[in-house]
This record gives sequence, C-alpha cells and structure tokens, in this order.
Amino acid sequence: MDFYIQVLPKIFSCERCGIFIVDPESHEVTSAAGTNIKEGELTVSLHDSIAGKVIMSGRPLLDNDMRTRPEGHQSVSQKTGYFVENMLCAPLFSVSSRQVIGAVQLTNKDSAGFNTGDGELLEQAAHYIAVALETLQLGKDLLSINNHLESQIEQLRAPSHGLIADSQSMRDIIAQAASVGPLPLGVMITGENGTGKEQIARLIHQFSNRADQPFVAINCAAIPENLVESELFGYEKGAFTGAGHAHAGKFEQASGGTLFLDEIGELPVQMQPKLLRAIQEQEGQRLGSTRTTRYDLRIVSATNRDLNAAIKTGCFREDLYYRLFSIHLHLPPLRERPEDILALSQAFLKEISQQFGKTPAGFSGALINRLERYSWLGNVRQLRREVERLVALTPDGLALSCEYCSPELQDIAEERLQEKTDETCGSLPEKVRALEISLIETTLKQTKGNKQLAAKKLGLSRPGLYKKLQRYGIEY
Repeated sequence: MDFYIQVLPKIFSCERCGIFIVDPESHEVTSAAGTNIKEGELTVSLHDSIAGKVIMSGRPLLDNDMRTRPEGHQSVSQKTGYFVENMLCAPLFSVSSRQVIGAVQLTNKDSAGFNTGDGELLEQAAHYIAVALETLQLGKDLLSINNHLESQIEQLRAPSHGLIADSQSMRDIIAQAASVGPLPLGVMITGENGTGKEQIARLIHQFSNRADQPFVAINCAAIPENLVESELFGYEKGAFTGAGHAHAGKFEQASGGTLFLDEIGELPVQMQPKLLRAIQEQEGQRLGSTRTTRYDLRIVSATNRDLNAAIKTGCFREDLYYRLFSIHLHLPPLRERPEDILALSQAFLKEISQQFGKTPAGFSGALINRLERYSWLGNVRQLRREVERLVALTPDGLALSCEYCSPELQDIAEERLQEKTDETCGSLPEKVRALEISLIETTLKQTKGNKQLAAKKLGLSRPGLYKKLQRYGIEY
C-alpha cells in the first residue's frame, strides 16, 4: 500500500492519497493506508462522506469545491487538521466477487482541480490497489489459518501423560514406560530423589490394562517400622491397642490396579519375607486375622539406593530383589539432561502463575543461563520450588530474574559459571545458539520490532519466533 500512497500524489500532482476499506458486517469505513494516516486511524461515515458514497454507489466521484460539503466532512477535516479543497474518489472492486470493498481518494490538486481524465486514470489504478488489498488480506487469512493449525498441531504433539521431556534420554524412558505398560511385568524405577519416579510409575499404570483401576502409592521410608505391616496388609478390629475398626492395607486397596512401592530399599529387613510371599503367592493376611486375602495387582517399585550394594550388606533380600521386577528403568538426574530445564521451567511457570494469580513476563536471558548451568541436586522437585519462589517474589508483570533466586543459585561463583561457559563456547550447539540469537536480534532491529515481518524474513512462523524469543530471553 505504501507504494500507491507515495506514487499516486506525484502522478496526479495532488497533496494526499487515502485508501479506505469497508467492513461488510459493521459497514464501518476505516483507513487502510494514507498520507500521514495509519491503518485504522481514521473512520469516516458511510452515508456522510465522499468515500462512503462512492462505496455505496460503486461509481467514482469528483468534487472541486469541497468547502460546500456538509458538516460530516468538515468534522473529519477538523479532526485531522487537514482541510480539503478538492477531491477525486474511485471505488475498489473485489477481483473475485466484484463487490465494492473500499475506495481510493486523492485530495487537493492545484487550482485547476481534478478532471474526468484524472477520474479514468484513477479507476485503472483502483483495480491494482484492489488486487493488492485482497492479496494482503489473503496473506493475513493464511497466516491466521497457519497459526491456528500450528496451535492445533502443538496440542496434538503435547503428551497426554503430562510428562515434559526435550532430552532424548527422558524421551527414551517415556517410550519404554509406555511400551511395558500393557505387559504383566513388575518394574523397578531407580534414580535420585526428585527425578520423577512416581510420575513414570503413574505413566506405566496409565498405559496398562489396569488404567481404570486404583493406583495406590506408599512411601516405605515414611512409615514407622512398627506400622509397616499394618499399612501394607491391613488389620482387623482389636488386632492391637488402638485398632478400633478394621482397615484394608495397601495391597487390598490396590486390588485390580497398581501398587507403587516407593523407596523400597528402606523397607525393614524383617518385613521383606512377608512382602516376598505376598508378591509370589498373590495373597496375604491382615493383622489379627486368619483369613487369607487374594490380591490381583501389579507391583511397580522405586528406589534411590543401590540395591545390589544393599544385598551385599544384608540390608535387602536377594530373592525379593529378583521377584520384584523384570524391567528396570533408570531416570537420569536433571543435571545430565539440561535440555529439559527450560521446558520444565516454562511448564512450572504457567501452572504456578495461574495458581498464584500472577502474570510474569517470562524469564530473563540471564536467569535462563543460570537455571541451565546449575547442578540441581534436588532435581525436578528443586527446580519447581525455585520457580515457585521466583513467581512469588517477582513483582507482577515483570520478567523473572536472577535477583530473586534462592541462596543456592545466588551463591554460584561467577568464575564457575565462566568456567562452564568456556568449556562449551566452542561447541557446535553453542555456536548455533549464538548465531540464532544474532540473526533474530539483527532482523528485529531491521524490522523495527515488527515480529510478524521478522518471522517472515527468518523463515519462521510467528509462534515459532515467539518460542525462540522466550527460549533465548530476547526482549523486544
């Protein structure tokens, strides 16, 4: 449109050019482009303006004595501070439907005013302007459709299990968990505290043929030693002091579904034979009862201990170890899969922001660097706690920054960060990252912050550009 706005006044020796479009539903006539007029800045009356009358009639209009025009036109002149002496206006016809979609108007030719020859020439130019307008609108429609489709594709790609994994190692674990889910096998999940062992156990249950049955979890390390048996197998009324009513144990509660024995390595040695029999025979007895209860359940266990070492020291029975599982899944710590840190942080940010009723402006670039370089001894659990702290302390509407990090992250020595940076600065991923940031920042400067135009120049979709801006902490 800028081309016509600049060229037409020179061709017709007039001061200004304006292009107006009409909304087919509201019938509102607004500026699409113009000399010293921005898109949507000016609205004129459909019934009391030259452009409006041309749109309604579908015929060009020439007036070399605009001073006599009614009040409606004069009010526009007063609003814009530009007074019109003469005007030539031609309709814009849709190439596809031949309906009038707008008008192009020229104002203030020299003292002689406009003539019929000018009118014929402007009608010819109007055809090309209409083509350009429809092309622009088609491009906007296609972009809108593309963005909608990308959004739908992202939703389809999003895992239904809720686990977030950009790293190949975690994707492999998730794929393995999904594949063993339908199989009637015991599974052992190992890994440091906070790596997501229970989430993987729930995923296995979700993919099993027991998914509509209970998933019952018990943390063996959190139960006092003298209560382990009653918690696992239940008790009858009067079985011991304080047993005022009968209670079903975890094995019975999980009947038909999955029993998740977390921190199985902390189970007292004296309880391990009874657990072994319950798993082996699929039966057991409540405390204070002589009646045998049959179990129909799947066992998934988890531990952060080295059970082979525990077997050697006599802290864990070898026969129980081999009875518990056929499949072993090991979850790597977060420090070994830094690719997951940003994705997890963004997911936590979205969830926690909604929970706290806040609207932070994402993560600063410095904070992303800090999060990705920290060791995360507490793994995913510690990362979530950190994001909770950042959202809680950061003033609403601002980007999360290093200023509000916990002491653990604040205490990272700068030389340590520099050392890690030096170790990877020459690697291919770092060079690709630096090149992407440079190209994005340069393109945004060239387009004066126009993200839609920048995305087009970079060969990205608009959502794709926004993802990279957020990932790299580029603020524009």
